[in-house]
Amino acid sequence: MTNHHTDANRQKYSGVIRVLFLVYLLFLIWAILWKFNPPYVGNDLFRSLNLIPFNGNSFSEMRFNVLIFIPFGFFCSALLPEHTFFRKVLFAFLASTALEAIQYVLGIGHSDVTDVVMNTLGGIVGIAAYFALAKLFPGKKSIATLIACLLVTALVLAAVAFFALLGRIRIA
Repeated sequence: MTNHHTDANRQKYSGVIRVLFLVYLLFLIWAILWKFNPPYVGNDLFRSLNLIPFNGNSFSEMRFNVLIFIPFGFFCSALLPEHTFFRKVLFAFLASTALEAIQYVLGIGHSDVTDVVMNTLGGIVGIAAYFALAKLFPGKKSIATLIACLLVTALVLAAVAFFALLGRIRIA
């Protein structure tokens, strides 16, 4: 196969990965801001800010924050391979900080510095997973990345279906 065909396949895969990333981002926003409940705007009763790391956070909450951001790091690496590791970590940190700030402004939850730390850690794990995948499949990195992104998005959609079945969301 010529370089032209390989470049065309990479561009096609990149377009699909962008769409999958958008699906994941919508899920991420819903998960972080509304905790899988119907979207709403809160009030001052729900607005709080914790700037002391690891103060009153449960293990399950911290684990959730790591797990929910692993795909962010993976997608970031897949879509921005030319960026450095540190820049990708910065993107995860900024995305997490933005979500926590929005949560505070809308009065829909507890903004917490521990969430930012754990979300960023999840982004780092996702970046590392991408690098590991690239090392495992050096000649097939594009297709392996696409398959991994498809699997992540399938899991996200399965989670949406699960919460729909629980009645936490209404679809259509």
